[in-house]
Amino acid sequence: MPGMSRRTVLRSIPGEGAAATILGRGGDDQIIVRGDVEAVLDAGAGGDRIEISDIGRNLRMLLGAGADTVVVEALQGDRFRLVFTDFQAGAGGDRLELLSYLRFNLTTWDEDTNPFATGHLRLVQDGADARLQASPSADGDWRDLVVFKGTNAAALTAENLGGYPTRGGAPR
Repeated sequence: MPGMSRRTVLRSIPGEGAAATILGRGGDDQIIVRGDVEAVLDAGAGGDRIEISDIGRNLRMLLGAGADTVVVEALQGDRFRLVFTDFQAGAGGDRLELLSYLRFNLTTWDEDTNPFATGHLRLVQDGADARLQASPSADGDWRDLVVFKGTNAAALTAENLGGYPTRGGAPR
């Protein structure tokens, strides 16, 4: 990313039951998380880019100040869940990029249509938390993909959710 200090914190942790704490540095970091890991990630301040792939467990994230981008790639099975404790919703807030995940995990999605419109994704309010849920075959078998702690689902915009309006409009 232009202007990003190319500090990279890379954790590739193989093995069942591995656990980790991953800390970013001040400023704009690039953090890559790979492996079968249950982790807590604190990105710190700055406009960070966090890339997540091949995790098979829960990943709890504190993004910190600054507009961060979280890229979700291939994830293992249905044992994982991403939990954001301070996701900044709305214009100019944090961004969750899901295209790679959607391509890899949604078996009946055509890649052109908004996955909220096709029944592959939905956003629900659960008490004080918003939950992004996925149904890989669009058959109504929902499982949590992301929990946005303390976030009103109505505050999450297409900008926050990879360009996909939750009401099913055309992707942006």
